[in-house]
Amino acid sequence: MLDIEVAPRTALDYTGIVLVGVALAALIGMGLFGSIVGFVQTLDFANANAVVVLAGALLGAASALYLIVELGERLNRRTILAVCVLAGMFSFFAGTKGIPAAWTLLSGTPIAVTFVVTDYSWSKSCRDRLIAVAEGYEPMSYCARGLEPLPNIGDALEVRGMATDWGIVMSQVGTGQRW
Repeated sequence: MLDIEVAPRTALDYTGIVLVGVALAALIGMGLFGSIVGFVQTLDFANANAVVVLAGALLGAASALYLIVELGERLNRRTILAVCVLAGMFSFFAGTKGIPAAWTLLSGTPIAVTFVVTDYSWSKSCRDRLIAVAEGYEPMSYCARGLEPLPNIGDALEVRGMATDWGIVMSQVGTGQRW
């Protein structure tokens, strides 16, 4: 057996643990915000931001791994993998949705964009999930449960909200006939 002596932690070690923990908490918080808020990216922003978002996701996963190494006693491999994947996923959401949505809410201008319904999809949480597209924006997936009448494929859907060059935060979605 190999005996390894572990040196006591210094103030620098604790500072690193706290800073990485705060950064990871911020990434996870912005990721949760991004997964909740209705933000639709512009295509230009999505294309330009792809590498940065991937780097942010890897940074979130690496931060989680660092904290596990520093603080975790004995965790099994599946737990470590799950924590790192979740941290990476929420860090990805922070870069694609959370941070841009927060910036758009702070500095955006009110706008109305017309999307066209192209398809319907089904999910467990929403039976009437529509897919709509608008020029310059990524395809939008929206639960149409509250829209009456339910728009048909090819119908226009008006989205109102705050917008920047990064995208639009949806505040109202309607068919134009009824808000």
